[in-house]
Amino acid sequence: MSAMHKTLLLVEDNPNDEILTLRGLRRSKIANEIIVARDGLEALDYLFGTGGHERVIPALVLLDMNLPKLNGLDVLRRIRSDERTKTIPVVILTSSQQERDVVESYQLGCNSYVCKPLDFDQFIKAANELSMYWLILNEPPAVEDPASSRKYGTTQDKLPALLSTDLCPRISDIGPPPPLLAPPNHAIGRIEGIVHTFHRMRG
Repeated sequence: MSAMHKTLLLVEDNPNDEILTLRGLRRSKIANEIIVARDGLEALDYLFGTGGHERVIPALVLLDMNLPKLNGLDVLRRIRSDERTKTIPVVILTSSQQERDVVESYQLGCNSYVCKPLDFDQFIKAANELSMYWLILNEPPAVEDPASSRKYGTTQDKLPALLSTDLCPRISDIGPPPPLLAPPNHAIGRIEGIVHTFHRMRG
């Protein structure tokens, strides 16, 4: 049985970058479950339910480029070549700024290519903004899970993320409706005059 579509799959082998990315994601107050794969093969195991892993249909894959066992480009190539995963949003989040990596990533079908900021605060901010856009603002195509015949990627699947952000205020924050304002005295006088004139005309 597949995990819910609200899952975010982070593919990252660097422990420090993993911590910074998770901190940025949590700062955005998303309610999405975050699964971390620390090499390319483990990422594919999650996506296809192999290697003893339960299959996940993530709302987003954050994919590092330089991974052990299988690099990010090979993971991306496999994702885009399979009908079950080819429409899942994939963002390359890497330290590589080489032009050939950028070009090949887009040729293979990545949705976005983001270089990891060197600054600590900028790294967290980047992860925060990525999650806000791809998990809340972006509207992905529905992905059908063959095991359950359910389609993931609908607006209903976004509700856990929406309900945990400031984009959707709590009812207690909204407060009671404003009181109805009585019209000023001069307006009441004008209305009474108009009504009186109307009755005189009819009479």
